[in-house]
Amino acid sequence: MEGLTFLLQTFVSTLASMMVGFLWHSELLFGRTWWRNTFPGIRFGDTKLFKEAGNFPLYMTMIVTIIQNIVLTYVINTLYPLLAQSTGEGVFFPAACSVIISIILSCVIFPHFVYSRKPFVLYLIAAGHNVFQTTAAIFVIYYLIATGKD
Repeated sequence: MEGLTFLLQTFVSTLASMMVGFLWHSELLFGRTWWRNTFPGIRFGDTKLFKEAGNFPLYMTMIVTIIQNIVLTYVINTLYPLLAQSTGEGVFFPAACSVIISIILSCVIFPHFVYSRKPFVLYLIAAGHNVFQTTAAIFVIYYLIATGKD
């Protein structure tokens, strides 16, 4: 795995992950439900809340997403030769990886929701986001590996 290829895979998978996040938390999908359960009593889209907090949550989300995709890129590049050899080329590898990793991530965050006494719908939104975000990132990385895009 070359450095430039690794950076490209990380960058593109991070963009895919963030696009899923933006769409997932927008009005088109679950934005209003997420907002209502996360910030009860505050009107949807009220920017006063974010002016008080600054951009810290956004920056931290971006940093964590980049770290997540660095790790995903490394793991997929490490496992790809082994699994492609045993399973052959095709959609099985990224599908299996995304399902396994997404289930693990969703199980890891569950106790935090239970003990913080947040509404169960927030857990469902977060778990669904993890599944689709991880799947998008893994498919992008897999595509770039399989097609040899440098």
